[in-house]
Amino acid sequence: IRNASRRKKKTNGKYAQDGYRKQYLPLGRKHYYRANISKKDINLSTGAIMEHLFFQLNRLKSVLKNKFIFLFLDYDGTLTPIVQSPDKAIILRKTMEILRGLSKNPHCRVAIISGRALKDIKNKIGLEGIIYAGNHGLEIDGPKIKFKTPVSMGYMTVLKKIKAILKKKLSKIRGVIIEDKGLTLSVHYRLVDTKDARLVKTIFHETLVHYIVSNKIKIRPGK
Repeated sequence: IRNASRRKKKTNGKYAQDGYRKQYLPLGRKHYYRANISKKDINLSTGAIMEHLFFQLNRLKSVLKNKFIFLFLDYDGTLTPIVQSPDKAIILRKTMEILRGLSKNPHCRVAIISGRALKDIKNKIGLEGIIYAGNHGLEIDGPKIKFKTPVSMGYMTVLKKIKAILKKKLSKIRGVIIEDKGLTLSVHYRLVDTKDARLVKTIFHETLVHYIVSNKIKIRPGK
């Protein structure tokens, strides 16, 4: 970073190098990325390097000791592995037992936040005393909370129309799954042959571009 002034050439404090040449300053974070520093030498409290949670379990236990914990969990990819088809994502008995224990712990509250429909995620888990958030939070149900995002009839009409168009255009491509989640739609193509994946994406975007530009819908990628 060059000094904007035309006055006497200056260095930038402790980060300056020999005289007036290219210098690197930490803009918003520490300058770990320009040095060969191992993970064990980095102060994790700075947030400069993200490590897997399980690598810091002892430290985590110390930080959370005697604290009330509000645990937010996803379903697909967290409580269950990512699978080829949404209906095959079944939670393991051992995982369910742990979840049940946490839901009954007076020092812990559990919330399951999922892209699935609220009814679907509740059926998948089936536990009382926890909060369920379906459709990425558009609908929520749990102890002392019940919420559903108000949507217009116009939006629901658009969604219904999009579903019909996609179903017609994608029906000949084997492996495509169109999931109607009430307030949203999902198009799954994990089972589609590799050679057809690009075609699925093209049809999808060509179908939706008008609705996106006119701000009638929003899309977001899945896992």
